Amino acid sequence: MKYATAFRKVKIAVCRVQIDPSFAHTLDNNTPRDVDTINITSAARKIPERMAMAEIHSTIHGVFGHFQNLNLLVLLDDLRRDRVTHDAWSAGKHLCPVAHGMPFGQMVSDLCYLGQTAKLARACDYAARQLGADPASVRRFVELWDAHVIAPDWLFWQLESMWHERQADADAVQEIISEVPVVE
Repeated sequence: MKYATAFRKVKIAVCRVQIDPSFAHTLDNNTPRDVDTINITSAARKIPERMAMAEIHSTIHGVFGHFQNLNLLVLLDDLRRDRVTHDAWSAGKHLCPVAHGMPFGQMVSDLCYLGQTAKLARACDYAARQLGADPASVRRFVELWDAHVIAPDWLFWQLESMWHERQADADAVQEIISEVPVVE
């Protein structure tokens, strides 16, 4: 019962944040420039305000939410350094964002082979099975990514929000387990 009570308290804490002007271009003209958001833990206050308010798109969460932490961090670094590819699972040392989630290099080679010999749906199905994700979500992401509808900066912002969400969740669980508050 202690766990449920503590978790309930974490979920209902609300704070007011201002949207960072550098991200204002991602909003339409009707979106207010300050919004109420859920603050998962007290540690979430350390997150820059623009990240604390980000809502992760369902397709992004459906694909990249299954990534292991290390894979997600490498993808974030590669996006930051513009070391990702479009229109291919792999190009030299650059990988498609989805290919970053493959647990072994051989699976990336398998994706490349499927990309050359089979339809996109089959390659996305293979990638989805390896990630534990929904094949339709993976295919939707790959199609939007390859069509340049999803910008690398926007994907970086979404994935960084997901990373901060994971950190906040880990801090909340740690507080519950240890019954000692996380020091800010």
